[in-house]
Amino acid sequence: MDNNGNKLQYTAPQRKRESKTKTNQRILLEERKRKGIIEKETELSLQNSKSVDYEKFKTYLVEKNKLNKETADFYQRETW
Repeated sequence: MDNNGNKLQYTAPQRKRESKTKTNQRILLEERKRKGIIEKETELSLQNSKSVDYEKFKTYLVEKNKLNKETADFYQRETW
């Protein structure tokens, strides 16, 4: 808000365009494909994360922890 009480307003498409959301999502998707992360995440999605069976849920947690360790460097790096 400025001294005259005017508010700065953005429309959703304007905010999307100026923040380059679509471009950044496309770049991230291409990098994930190139590094093979999508395949690894797909393997994890085959596990049931909502299972009430202790052994199945434990298997899911082990796989998720392994994936997190493998992809930590990719997701923690400075991108832009």
